[in-house]
Amino acid sequence: MDQRMRHKSLLYHWYQQGALSEETMPQALAMTKAQPQQWQSFISQLLLGGVVLCLGSALICFIAYNWQHFGRLGKLALLEGIWLLLMVAPLLLQQYSARFAICNIALPWVCLLTAIVTGGVLAYVGQAYQQGADDWQLFAFWSLLALPWLWLGRRDWHWGLLAVLLNLTLSLWFQIHGWPAFQRWFPGEQSTCLLWWQVLLNLALHLTLFRLNRLSIAQWPTAKVAEALCGAALWLLMLVAIANAIFSGDLLFDGGASPTFWSWSQACWWLISAMMLMIYWRAHCLYGLALLMFAQLFYLHMWLLRVLGEYHLESSGYLLMSASAVGLSVTISLWLMKLQRQFGETP
Repeated sequence: MDQRMRHKSLLYHWYQQGALSEETMPQALAMTKAQPQQWQSFISQLLLGGVVLCLGSALICFIAYNWQHFGRLGKLALLEGIWLLLMVAPLLLQQYSARFAICNIALPWVCLLTAIVTGGVLAYVGQAYQQGADDWQLFAFWSLLALPWLWLGRRDWHWGLLAVLLNLTLSLWFQIHGWPAFQRWFPGEQSTCLLWWQVLLNLALHLTLFRLNRLSIAQWPTAKVAEALCGAALWLLMLVAIANAIFSGDLLFDGGASPTFWSWSQACWWLISAMMLMIYWRAHCLYGLALLMFAQLFYLHMWLLRVLGEYHLESSGYLLMSASAVGLSVTISLWLMKLQRQFGETP
């Protein structure tokens, strides 16, 4: 889609320059396959999404207004009745999707609404009928019960919701139980260990979507936004984790993080960076290479900031750091623009 839109923009540029006449412009636009029907489809999806959000808001307002008039069983029956209707609706929409186009368009939105309401029902059951369960179990069961509807919808926002639920589950579980091995090996580093576990989780999600989006699987709409968001979360969490290893203690490990934890964090950083560089390069993934290179830029300047603070060179060193940040950013941008032209010419 992005390549077609770039071609369309180039054709309009040529038209403004007079290289294309008004008679040949429709034929040239038809060759890009970027037709006005795509915008009509986008507007239809946007309006339908607004309808679903309004319906969800109406249900929330109805339940909130009448909530005090229901007993405990009445509240549970109301929530489960709405949940049951929303579970049946996607199945009916899928059955008639081949006959009516509106059913095929509405299916992902109703699946998303069903997945969200699933969490509301579980939250009320956990609040009204206390069983001593932990918070992480709510999000774990929410992820499990919402998975069929997220798989049925298979859109960007579905996988984004699943990624958020899994990250919350891992965070809440680690806060309660921790990890005995890490507590014994790296005492006082539980928060950073949690960051590295979340790095591994988002790495698995990112690579899974990265692989699925590049396979020719029938009935699999690409989830490029969720893939990119998981990739951005991966690099952001890893930068936070590696910053803790760089800025803790001093260069000779007289305090702060232990040498083992520091070495382990650095090894994970370079191992994941090298692996993702190979994957992004072989797949001609431009946004992935941009994330990787700018993450390396941040990594380099964190080390530079650490050294400047260690040797008390802040007065003159910050100017050097600013100049290097600007220069390296421009260099990376020019290199990415060159890769864009190179990848665009590759069949």
